[in-house]
Amino acid sequence: MISPLSVYIHIPFCLSKCPYCDFFSVQRDASGVNPSEYFRWLELEVELLCRRIKGLEGRTIASLYFGGGTPSLFAPAMYGGLIARLTAAFVFAPNLEGTLEINPGTLGGNESNGKHSCPSSSTDPPVVALPDSNRLESFLKMGINRLSVGVQSFSDRTLERLGRAHRTAETLVLLEWIRARAAKAAGNLTWCMDLIFGAPGQSLADWQGDLQRALAWQPHHLSVYGLTVHKGTPFAHLQREGRLDLPDEETQRAMFLEARHTLTAAGYEHYEISNYARPGFRSRHNECYWTGGEYLGLGPSAHSFVAGVRWANPPNLLRYGETLEAGRLPRRFDRAPKGRARLGEQVMLGLRRLEGIDLEAFRARIGCDLTQAYGREIARLAEAGFLELAHGRLRLTEEGLLVADAVMTEFF
Repeated sequence: MISPLSVYIHIPFCLSKCPYCDFFSVQRDASGVNPSEYFRWLELEVELLCRRIKGLEGRTIASLYFGGGTPSLFAPAMYGGLIARLTAAFVFAPNLEGTLEINPGTLGGNESNGKHSCPSSSTDPPVVALPDSNRLESFLKMGINRLSVGVQSFSDRTLERLGRAHRTAETLVLLEWIRARAAKAAGNLTWCMDLIFGAPGQSLADWQGDLQRALAWQPHHLSVYGLTVHKGTPFAHLQREGRLDLPDEETQRAMFLEARHTLTAAGYEHYEISNYARPGFRSRHNECYWTGGEYLGLGPSAHSFVAGVRWANPPNLLRYGETLEAGRLPRRFDRAPKGRARLGEQVMLGLRRLEGIDLEAFRARIGCDLTQAYGREIARLAEAGFLELAHGRLRLTEEGLLVADAVMTEFF
C-alpha cells in the first residue's frame, strides 16, 4: 500500500524581513515578481512534477501546509487556481490537515503599506489592522482547518526588538476572532501559536508573562522556539559587533525549562523538542517529517522526499520561475545518506520526538540494531544523564533536551 503524501507550499513574500530569519523570503513590494505570476509558477510546478515522476499523480495528500514567508498576505482567491490544480492531480484525504501560517496585521487591515501603524505619541491609541472576517472565512472554505499564528511575543517591546511588523493589539484582535470561530466549528478548526524565547533584552519574567498570556487563550497547539542567531542574518552582524543583547546561557536554559514545566502542567503534551499540543492536536504534517514519511515541497527553497529520492528547489525566486517557464523542474538532487550518516539522520529525527525511538520498530524499518551500532555512544550519553534507554525505547532526558544538538552529533 502506498503511503499518503504531505505537501508543503512555500509562499516566500513578506511585508519585511525579520532580522533573525534565515528562511528564504523576499519583501513583497521589492521582489520584482508579481505574486499572481508566482502562484502560476506553483501550478506549473505541480503539472511538471506529475509529468516527470511516475506514480506521483493520483497519490493521496494527508496534509497540506502553506508556510512562508507570510501566506496570509494574499487573498484566498489568489490560491484558487493552485488548489484546483492540486485537486485535479491528487486525492485529498477525507481527514486532510490543511494548515495556513498567519501573521497578525496581514489579513485585510492596513497591511498594504508594508509598515506597522504606530501611534504618533505615547498617549495616542495604536492603529490596529483589523482582520477581515470574510477573508478568514474564505480560507476556511478553501479547506484550511488549522491556523498557525506567528504571535512570537505579547510584549510590544520584545516584538520591536525582534523586528516584527505587528504589535500586540493586532494579535489580540486576531486571536479573539480565531478563538470564537474555533468554538463555533465544534472541533473542526485547530489553531496554533508560535512563541520565541531568548529575544534581545528579554528577561525570564518577560518570558513567564508571555507563557501566561498564551495559556489564557487556550490554543490547541504551541510551538516554542529558542532564538537562534543564524549566519548571514542582521542579528549575526549585530552579534559580531557586540550590539545584540541576548539573555545569557543560564537564562535561556531557565526559559526552556519554564516553558516545559508550565505548559505540561497546563495539560499540553511536550511531544517534540519545540512543540506542545493538547491531546489529539499534534501537527500531523510535521510528524510526517520526524517519522520518515514522504513529502512534496513546492516553491523556491522547498525540499522533497518521494520514493526514496530527495531534492530541493533553489532559494532564488527568479531562477525558480525562469526554470519552470523553460519547461524544466528547478530541482537539485541530493544523494541519500548512506551508512553511518543514514543511521545518524534517522536517530536525529527520532530523538526530536519526546517519546523517542522504538528500538524494535527501528530495527524492522531500517535493518539495524541501534544498541549494537551505537553501544558505546548510548552508554556514554546515558551515563552523562542525556539519554535513557527503557521499555524498548531510546529517548532524551530533560537534561538531554537542553543540549539536543550536541547529543545528536554523537550519532554521525
